[in-house]
Amino acid sequence: MGVIRVGVKRPTDLSNLYGWWDATDFQGLANGTTINTWSDKSGSGFDFNFSTVSGTKQVGNNGYSVIQGGRYKTTGLNLGTSTLSAFTIFIVVKAFATNNNAIFGCAQDIVTFGAAGSNQFVFWPGSINGKNVDTVLYHRFTARLSTVASQRLYRLDEVSYIAGSTPSNINDIWLNERPSGLGFGANTFAEIVLYNRALSAQEVGQIERYLQFKWSL
Repeated sequence: MGVIRVGVKRPTDLSNLYGWWDATDFQGLANGTTINTWSDKSGSGFDFNFSTVSGTKQVGNNGYSVIQGGRYKTTGLNLGTSTLSAFTIFIVVKAFATNNNAIFGCAQDIVTFGAAGSNQFVFWPGSINGKNVDTVLYHRFTARLSTVASQRLYRLDEVSYIAGSTPSNINDIWLNERPSGLGFGANTFAEIVLYNRALSAQEVGQIERYLQFKWSL
């Protein structure tokens, strides 16, 4: 959906696409329509289904559809098993608040953003490495988790840093809540792209540019 510049890679141009959720799939729906399922268009079948509250279709950047609010989770992703050494995820999101507001979490613990001692992999809006996540603009978050320390990457827009752990014991992904049931948020999601391998720096840049051009980030 949408016009992508010539030479910009799309998610399907790279191997090991494991999940792809694109809110522009709801383009034909009226604003305010309840969204119970956000289908995975990668072909893997890992749909986001509402857990307790459904979000609604709204209009985001460039007139494209987005999902506002709602609490969703996947089933059966099984990231971070003994057979998976790395994964890379990209998220385009607008924060509802600047702190104490979970955007997504994965079952079991890997790394925590902004909430020491929590047992989920959680990305929080607020200030990350000096980069503010405001409540007005859409932001791109990139995470590459790997058993190889040198491959680990966390980036918010153009601000990046290395941190974290190995991708072990991650079962599924939650949006706007944590598996523990805490940290409920009402953030607005535009697109999520997931690969079950560590993309190269060049490949990461390719998907980031795709998202940047599409969503005018």
